[in-house]
Amino acid sequence: MSAKKRELDAMPCDLKTEQAVLSVIIEYDGQYEQVSDILTDDCFYYDENKAIFKCFKDLVKDGIPVTMMTVADAVKKYESIAVVEPYKVAQICAMRISTYGFERHVAILSELSAKRKIALLGMMLKEGGLGNDKDSIELLEMANKSIEEISTRGNNGDMLTLNSIVEELNDIMSKNQAGDGTDTGQTLTGFSFLDSKGGFRPADLVIIGGDSSQGKTSFANTICMNAIMKDKKVAYFTMEMRPPELVARLISMSSGISSNRLLYGKLSREELCLADDVIGRIQKFGNNLFIDGRQTSNAEAVVGAIFAMKQKYDIDGVIVDYIQIFTSNGARSRNASEESELAEIARRFKIVATRLGIWVCVLSQMNRGAAGDEPMAYNIRGSGQILEASDIALLIYRPETYGKRYHAPFADVDPSGTALIKLAKGRNIGTGQFICGFDGATTRFFELDEIPRVSEEYATPSPQQKSRTSIPF
Repeated sequence: MSAKKRELDAMPCDLKTEQAVLSVIIEYDGQYEQVSDILTDDCFYYDENKAIFKCFKDLVKDGIPVTMMTVADAVKKYESIAVVEPYKVAQICAMRISTYGFERHVAILSELSAKRKIALLGMMLKEGGLGNDKDSIELLEMANKSIEEISTRGNNGDMLTLNSIVEELNDIMSKNQAGDGTDTGQTLTGFSFLDSKGGFRPADLVIIGGDSSQGKTSFANTICMNAIMKDKKVAYFTMEMRPPELVARLISMSSGISSNRLLYGKLSREELCLADDVIGRIQKFGNNLFIDGRQTSNAEAVVGAIFAMKQKYDIDGVIVDYIQIFTSNGARSRNASEESELAEIARRFKIVATRLGIWVCVLSQMNRGAAGDEPMAYNIRGSGQILEASDIALLIYRPETYGKRYHAPFADVDPSGTALIKLAKGRNIGTGQFICGFDGATTRFFELDEIPRVSEEYATPSPQQKSRTSIPF
């Protein structure tokens, strides 16, 4: 065996790690999209694994799910690299690797790939230095170019200069000054208090908290409808409702017909006409809303699906209802506490928002002991870690449900048909609070032209009569 052959055979590699990474990508939806900017064909030393990885890109590009069956079929295209029998793909899937440590395994493959490139560069320089084909200047130029490529692996130009960032900031400021409706990236919520602070912005992790029956889902639905009607694309993940139930609630907000009647009742002729009219108008924006039909409670699967949705549909935001119902494979494998698990899930959603340049709105339960009192940020279940990861925290309080009144400065506000929205945390935008209307029959939140008061000198108007509807139908 030649010395060169021995050197090639001694290249740094890890068969088990390569197979583990492939197994996770096949077994868990959307994992390829999470690492496609880090992993390359060169990260796989073994030809069979390289061929399997190459077919992932083809499947995702064609919108075909990455599964054991689709991979076994697609990999035939790369028989020039290696012939991969179906049982080989089945063996990789049978490894049953969890997503815990997936990022670390990906980093290991990237590092081993860099070491192989360095070793090959050393071999090339050795051969060139001992030969007469290239002079020293050529060899140094080749070496510098190779070293630069290796040192910037996985970077893909993400490092920006101060000047380039200042140019981007100037562009944003110019668009804001123009005030001509130019899209600066944020999503307007339909509530002037929040929209004056920028609404939901790319990279925001938004937490909406409230006790049971305070309207967390309804508030998120109102924002969702306003977003899609402003031509923003939203993905909705919920374990609380089936897709038809969610859509019925969206229709209810605009039609005034309760979702229960839409789903289970026999409507009058007038109600049918009204519902048909609203459905027709909603369908104009139907391609802007994507509702997860699988209803998975696995956080890693949802994160993977978000990556896939961004790549396929270029979504602007995501709504997740609600965080405490989701589980994390990584946290479960470590027997982590509930708070640690929630922290890990919140951080994952924040990373997704930042990497994809979208907002992620996550609904959260409150601690049981806080029921009936005006909510505080520390009442959010698992509050410390969730709040730390979040950019915006919104808390909903409807004292009417407890037979109570608002505290100052809203002590004279009629709690009937109204709600307090507290901006308990606002990274770079501050905090605050405002009163809005709430229609219990249709579970709709809306802005008020005039806030109803309880003092005698004010009449108590119907919120439905004194509102600027946040759903412009």
